[in-house]
Amino acid sequence: MSEKEVLTFIAEHYDPNPQVLIKFLLKYYPESHEVEMKEIITGRKFLSLTKVADCNRHDFVLGGAVVILSRDLKLIDYGDKKTRLALSPGSEIAAVFLPPSALEMAHEVIGNIEQSGLTLLNLKAFHLPECEIENVAKLLQVDTAVLTGNSNYCIYMEFRGLNAIAASAAVIGCCDILVTASSSDQVEAFRNKFLFTLHKPIARYKSVPESSCCVIKPHIVKSRLVGKVLRGIKQEGVEITAMQIFHMDRIQAAEFYEVYSGMTDFHKMVDEVISGPVLAMEIHAPIKDFRKIVGPWDVDLAKSLHPNTIRAKFGRTAVQNVVHCTDLEEEGTNELSYFFDIMATENESCNLPVL
Repeated sequence: MSEKEVLTFIAEHYDPNPQVLIKFLLKYYPESHEVEMKEIITGRKFLSLTKVADCNRHDFVLGGAVVILSRDLKLIDYGDKKTRLALSPGSEIAAVFLPPSALEMAHEVIGNIEQSGLTLLNLKAFHLPECEIENVAKLLQVDTAVLTGNSNYCIYMEFRGLNAIAASAAVIGCCDILVTASSSDQVEAFRNKFLFTLHKPIARYKSVPESSCCVIKPHIVKSRLVGKVLRGIKQEGVEITAMQIFHMDRIQAAEFYEVYSGMTDFHKMVDEVISGPVLAMEIHAPIKDFRKIVGPWDVDLAKSLHPNTIRAKFGRTAVQNVVHCTDLEEEGTNELSYFFDIMATENESCNLPVL
């Protein structure tokens, strides 16, 4: 009889009441979806073997976050040699840059890279300032003409997975207008430039009416379905005018979802959006029209009555229902401001995956 698979991690939880950081030895059993935990310092058993139906094997990655019994836990290290050997060999972060001329291909690029087994970690769309074009061209080793046009709108992305640098290069190698980093040093150089230096926001909601906020949830990111969801949105003729990945903590998620605080699933909704990265987007379309494309909040209802909607195609439950999208006309500006003004400033360097 084969030995039962177990993944062991060092997990960290911040308790805001006594303001202490607690470290746990966490064991996850993929076959039965069970978890057990003990405090590292005291050795005290914190959680006996418990089934956690909302967690899957792909949630347990180094640098990732899981939510267990409403406690958000960051996986900061492997807990044993066996888990390290099972999960870390060949794991890398790859960087991909889309210049202005490649923007219409974004959903295809993301989808193809996800299909190769890599997971989207970071994404940031931005306008490249004229004064930066020459420097960025040198960094990317491309002609400056590649970086102009379409308001110099560019997208920078990162993916993680087995031999990610070579895998991403193989996927997009036939397209000479895309740029991939060729080494981990180059990935770090790209990250420092595009995530930490070029901060100019591109959201247009302050000047363009009829803008909706759409947020792709972590279960879609972890399941490598971002490209397919984006393709579904684009096929409806909807324009995506801003995109960025954010890593929300519990306080930020509760603030964003405050209007839903009276709902039964409120805490589960918060748990979902802090369990991994979210992809926030500005959608240039009337809120009512975009909600028809997304479909009903209840996934079962969507599958039954509106089978061609985004939630019907990719949703799991009323909480893991693919995306959050703006409900009311007056909320669009507030929701977009929360991500592209407030969090874009606060969240530039926090909780990024380790290179």
